[in-house]
Amino acid sequence: MTTTTTPESRGRLAYTAYGRAVNFKAFDGTDLKPWDELPAPILQAWIHAANAIWDLATTGRAEL
Repeated sequence: MTTTTTPESRGRLAYTAYGRAVNFKAFDGTDLKPWDELPAPILQAWIHAANAIWDLATTGRAEL
């Protein structure tokens, strides 16, 4: 099976996995916003984090 990913799809996947792990609740008990409602800086942070993991998994290196 071939999987096509983009930086955004990896960020969304990471955010969704995190959300599931915490029952879609933030540290203060409020609901996490849906991906499409996150502010741009938060989206970019999730994309950057997910891509660091992707790079590490696929190349053995991650640039931080």
